[in-house]
Amino acid sequence: MTGVKTKKPRIPRYPVIEYLGRYEAWLIAVYGTRSWDYHSEKLKIFFRHFPGFKGVEDFTSPDVIAYRDWQIKRGRNLATLAMELKCAKTFWSWCIENQRLPLLNPCRWNDFKHLQKRKALLDKAEFERRTLAEIEITTGNKGAAILDANDYLTLCGWIAQPQPGPKGEGSMSCDHLKWIERLTARH
Repeated sequence: MTGVKTKKPRIPRYPVIEYLGRYEAWLIAVYGTRSWDYHSEKLKIFFRHFPGFKGVEDFTSPDVIAYRDWQIKRGRNLATLAMELKCAKTFWSWCIENQRLPLLNPCRWNDFKHLQKRKALLDKAEFERRTLAEIEITTGNKGAAILDANDYLTLCGWIAQPQPGPKGEGSMSCDHLKWIERLTARH
């Protein structure tokens, strides 16, 4: 057995377990148990994917990007994934700012807003149907149903802006309650 060297396990400079414990204690002290429950759950899911990473310094942006892409390919809910990555970003920001660790945030590159689902776009017929029904309810004016949605938008000072959407060329997004309120205020 002479000459055989066994490799010592590397001891991380900033152990994940230690700094995660400090972070969670800080969360409880500053924000309470609800915030701790929320962050703890999301971070547990995130760190479970990286069993070989023992130190906070082991994580890099490519690791987080690969994790994000893998979760998207698996069909993970995008809003949940965005919340999980936001919790990880907050953890690293806390380590850097509060604990003064000389690290870069591996989640710094991401805005996460692009992961969240966009509101569904309405096709023009559905948009007009909802609009007319809402105007009849709010104004009590059954005669208003004769006009189409573009006339209402013009009355309100809005211009219909068709946007490309999943239902084809005539799809448009709307926040019809705002302009209905403006319409009823004018009449």
